[in-house]
Amino acid sequence: MAQIPGDDPFGSPTWVSGHFLRLYGVDPRESTTPFPEWASFIHPEDRAAVLSHPPTPGHPEWRSDYRLVRNDGEIVPVHDVRIAVTEPHTGVVHWQVVIVEQPSRSPAAIAMERAARRDQALQMRQPLAMYVLETTLDVTKERYRVNQAMVDLLGYSMEEWVDGRGTWYRMIHPNDLERVLEQERLTDHTRLPFACEYRVTTKDGRLLWIRDQSMLMDLLPGGVEVWHGVIVDISEQRAQLEQLHEADVLLRSIIANSRDVIIVARRDGGRSFVSPSITTLLGIPMEDFPDIDPLQFVASDDAATLISAIRACWESGASLGPLNVRARHVDGTWRTLELVGSPHFDDPVINGVVITVRDISDRAAAIDALRESERRTRAFADATLDGVLGIDEHGRITDFNPAAERIWHLSRDEAIGHPATDFLTLPGWGSGDDMAFGVAPNTTMLNRRIASQGLRANGEAFPAEVSLVPMPVAGRPWFAGFVRDLTEQVGMEAALQASEERFRGAFEHAPIGMVVLDPSGHIMEANRAFQHLRASDAGIVGVALQSLLIAADQAWFAEELERLHATTSEATAGICRLQRQGAPDMWVTLAIAPIRDRESRIARFVCQIVDLTERMESDRIKNDFVATVSHELRTPLTAIAGFVDLLSSGVAGPMNDTAVRYLDVTNKNVRRLSALIEDLLDVSRMDAGRMELRMATMPLETSITAALEVVSPMITDKAQHLTIDIADDLPAVRGDSERLTQVITNLLSNANRYTQEGGQILLRASAPDGVVRVEVTDSGIGIAADEQGRIFDRFYRSAEARKRVVGGTGLGLAIAKSLVDLHGGTMGFTSEHGRGSTFWFTIPMADPNP
Repeated sequence: MAQIPGDDPFGSPTWVSGHFLRLYGVDPRESTTPFPEWASFIHPEDRAAVLSHPPTPGHPEWRSDYRLVRNDGEIVPVHDVRIAVTEPHTGVVHWQVVIVEQPSRSPAAIAMERAARRDQALQMRQPLAMYVLETTLDVTKERYRVNQAMVDLLGYSMEEWVDGRGTWYRMIHPNDLERVLEQERLTDHTRLPFACEYRVTTKDGRLLWIRDQSMLMDLLPGGVEVWHGVIVDISEQRAQLEQLHEADVLLRSIIANSRDVIIVARRDGGRSFVSPSITTLLGIPMEDFPDIDPLQFVASDDAATLISAIRACWESGASLGPLNVRARHVDGTWRTLELVGSPHFDDPVINGVVITVRDISDRAAAIDALRESERRTRAFADATLDGVLGIDEHGRITDFNPAAERIWHLSRDEAIGHPATDFLTLPGWGSGDDMAFGVAPNTTMLNRRIASQGLRANGEAFPAEVSLVPMPVAGRPWFAGFVRDLTEQVGMEAALQASEERFRGAFEHAPIGMVVLDPSGHIMEANRAFQHLRASDAGIVGVALQSLLIAADQAWFAEELERLHATTSEATAGICRLQRQGAPDMWVTLAIAPIRDRESRIARFVCQIVDLTERMESDRIKNDFVATVSHELRTPLTAIAGFVDLLSSGVAGPMNDTAVRYLDVTNKNVRRLSALIEDLLDVSRMDAGRMELRMATMPLETSITAALEVVSPMITDKAQHLTIDIADDLPAVRGDSERLTQVITNLLSNANRYTQEGGQILLRASAPDGVVRVEVTDSGIGIAADEQGRIFDRFYRSAEARKRVVGGTGLGLAIAKSLVDLHGGTMGFTSEHGRGSTFWFTIPMADPNP
């Protein structure tokens, strides 16, 4: 035994027993020298592994096996037990150490232990953040080990991980925790690698996105499972992806709202993209454009020029245009279009020529006289779009770039030497040589943008924005003036105002109800159609739209607004009832679309309200008709089935083999028709809300057995192999035994119908996470990816089923899912085309203490 004072469990002992001295190779009667730190006793090859997980006062008992180096150099394997003791009165901490010599071990055992210690030490020193979790069924014995990189990443020391997975779960963002737990359960069930991206909070409060990848090792002796994992910080990657998404949304918004048409032309002359504004430009509906050659709308004398220019762009890679052509709108009017294009053959996404088409009809007449000058200035494709003027200390022009030539309609030679005041009006400027610009410049104009007015050579004034920047040359004052022509911008603002007025007109006269809400759901604007739906002309600005719905639908509306605020969802819709003044409540479809600002915060909502009165009445009539027809068919079918049974029993006399075969065919078709009628009646009951369940606590094995009795003959007829895997002690559920039998029968029949002869069918029942889960897996034809979204629709049958002439009405899966929903369960599936499908459902367990 030995005693070490203080918090350091590997410090210098102040007292050792005679047994330890003898173990260390020192005569107790001769030892008077103070002992060194305990780490010097540990064999160098074991030292790193032992010191990497030291004991702490928070865990008072610590054990470890290592090799002790005696005073004479001999190596002795020992078992080390340390206990932290705190004096009750003084609060002083010291460590009690018990060293037990272990029996000598084989060289192989020693080598394996060394390898394990080296592996552990290597993990602890990896630059990647790593962890090892050892866990048993008794979660109180979980042990987490993390390396220094993990400590550096999250800020929690190695000692703070002692609480096992509880420590880790507290770091995970609440919105991600359930997804992480689900992935853990999947890994635990399938033994597939764990891989998940989620958010965690560091000790200093920072939120990180991480990628967690780990492997669950096989059970070790004692029921111990070991997780080996690596954590990678992907916060920067996620931020970049979000920025990319924002840029993509912005680009799509610009394209969708631009009056210019953007066309991507491929090398073969086809079109891979056309922006929606083609409808405004030429009146061509977007859905018709793929089948229409746009050249048929171009004037014949311009079409050849356009084709030649596009071909030259393909062949040489040079830019296209600017090129003006005339095109005919579908209403017969002619438009003047300006085309500018640039090749992007090296871009795998675009791989073509991007052409921008702008309608310049309104200004075509005004620029005809300037067309020759415009064509010359287009040669300076790389020049800045702003006009740049060089101005000396006397205020005279010394330089005039091509953009300035375009703005003022003057050549460089014509402009140089003239006073800048001949081109611009600026506050504080004089004229000509009297400016004394270099001596006493108006410094309030320097290095800032100011509004001004330009004057073209023909006397035309135009709005401009000017910035003057001092740039001394050879010790003399010199200024660069950057001038932007705002004519087009002003025109765009006028056009924007006109567009806003058009929107107001369309909003007010829309045939469906429309309202604009503030972020809290209060009405900012409402159109006439909505007032008509409400049967009232009373003002409702400032009223919460939620208050205009019936009480049963108000909670849904509030939840949807809250969800749209909390997520990045683009829209939501639902069917609800609108209160009306002096009239019955009205069934409507309410669609809510958020309008977000640049920070993705909701600035307002746009809602569309559509009257469903006629549709609801039509659905009611349809359901009543289906129910009536189904009931009327049951009586004659019952009579037919009865007479078939009588004939089959020989009451009407003996029958030959042919008659017996005909009766058998008749009987099978009667049963099929009866099953179809029952399905239709079930659908009618569900639509009318009259589906009644006789709920009781029951073993699900009862429904499984009943379903197998129905389906087994069909499986035998196709020589299919049925495997049944039902967990021992499957807990009871609360449900309708007959309806659960119907659900399982529908899934098994579906597997039998879509699986080839001799195929495999597996029925499995288990009880994970508080529910009973039933799975039916087949090796059949599977479901194509583009059809999986409709598999639970009524009367829907996949293209593969129709091609192979597989029987069925397309109601079985829809009815099964509705019945499971009524039981408070869930249903889903996974499928791979050509490889089979797995359909599953879950039912809550029955309460053991009702």
